[in-house]
Amino acid sequence: MNVKYVVFRVLDVGQGACNYVEIYNQAEAVVHNMLVDLGTNSSQAIATANIEWLKNQIKDRANPKIDVVMLTHGDNDHYNLMLKLLPALGPPTGQEIGMVRYGGVDWRYKIGNTSLITELKKYCSNVTGFGSQASGYDRDKSSWTRLWPSNDVFQPGDAQLYVLMANTQHPQDGTIRQGASRRPNAEAINSKSVVFGVYWNYRWFIGTGDGTAATLAQVNTHFAGVGLPPTMSMTLPHHGSRKTTYDLKAAKDAVGPESFKVVNDFLQLFKPWTISVSADEKRHHHPSLLMIAQFAAATQTTQIYWSDPSLAAGNHYLTPWIDERINQPTDPAYPGQPTYATTRTQANVYSTLYCDRRLIINYESPPLPANKLPKPTMAVDTSGVPRGRNWYFISDGTNLSLQSASSNSPATTSMMTFIGRAAAAGPSRNAAYRTTQTGLRATPGRFAQQTHTNMTRPPALITAAPPAGSQLRVRVICG
Repeated sequence: MNVKYVVFRVLDVGQGACNYVEIYNQAEAVVHNMLVDLGTNSSQAIATANIEWLKNQIKDRANPKIDVVMLTHGDNDHYNLMLKLLPALGPPTGQEIGMVRYGGVDWRYKIGNTSLITELKKYCSNVTGFGSQASGYDRDKSSWTRLWPSNDVFQPGDAQLYVLMANTQHPQDGTIRQGASRRPNAEAINSKSVVFGVYWNYRWFIGTGDGTAATLAQVNTHFAGVGLPPTMSMTLPHHGSRKTTYDLKAAKDAVGPESFKVVNDFLQLFKPWTISVSADEKRHHHPSLLMIAQFAAATQTTQIYWSDPSLAAGNHYLTPWIDERINQPTDPAYPGQPTYATTRTQANVYSTLYCDRRLIINYESPPLPANKLPKPTMAVDTSGVPRGRNWYFISDGTNLSLQSASSNSPATTSMMTFIGRAAAAGPSRNAAYRTTQTGLRATPGRFAQQTHTNMTRPPALITAAPPAGSQLRVRVICG
């Protein structure tokens, strides 16, 4: 098969996750697809339009099926919408899904009284989980084994799926016991998240599920000294959770230098061009602005991949949980306490939680400290700006382009219109690894040579905690 495009979609399902990958051939027909997670802790109505869109996309294939379903871990906001999608595959015969893989233990996947894994086995004859700290990369042999496609159907030049890490061990793993009177430790569950790569033509997209500090540290250890392909886009771990990413007892706690270093080392491995976020305004307070700022500092700084047509060129909206204050003493302090607010940004960070019309503030962030924007002469008009957005990351094998649509009307823009637009060039091929048409080939010991070769300056990653007492001061301009 001669691949023309790989499209990695981040669909808005509220506080949850859904990534949908489609692989197009030279005739611009979808020849393969992958579904990674489908669930929410928000009102399920938020995901209605996207679920209907998914159904239609699958039905419109010449062979209506899903090649791969990946459930990253056993939290219901990553799988509890699956039963709404399965009927679109028709009466189950065991052939409607080519492969199902899941992180963690099977009994965690339960919707009401229904076992999701049991239901999936009606549609798929190839359903299984992973062993402890499983990876497609064998450090002893310095070799990769892809998860999909299988050797009997693989053709040179095909897109491929790799597992970087699954089922990371956690000190609280003993709490994960079926039938236990107490709930399992949440971080132990999240640490089992599958970190995966969708690879094609010397590039890949990286998904992180609800990976925690333990997950990132295990990836860092396993791939230390290993050259990895350039990362066109990466999902922000755990919806941007400050608590689990920085291994804090409480989200409000200060982040220490060791915690920053774990994240920094992880980012140095991948150096993603762009970051996507799947989140909603919930009590979890995702996504953390501090965490976004650290990840954004690792992304492309010479190429902005998407601009909101309602804003100045190069700008788009971002709605984080503002958990760090910046010292601008000439302004009134804002916020008095951490809060959600919509900022403008030029960073290559794109969130499904896009614009909250109740509170828009006149600063640009990330980076931290924020760049103060001039006070507008009138209130910002957001009447046509959607609250949620879907993001479509499109690879032509060399370049990346990014398109977006309102999550309330995902089918209003043709995918072929997206593909027909010019792609934005990314960093040149990474010299720290090599590859062939048959897949990844590791070159250990050269990861330090990974750079964004077309950058005018290297990314300034956060490597230490922010100064004590630093403050965020911004001005509310409408809300």
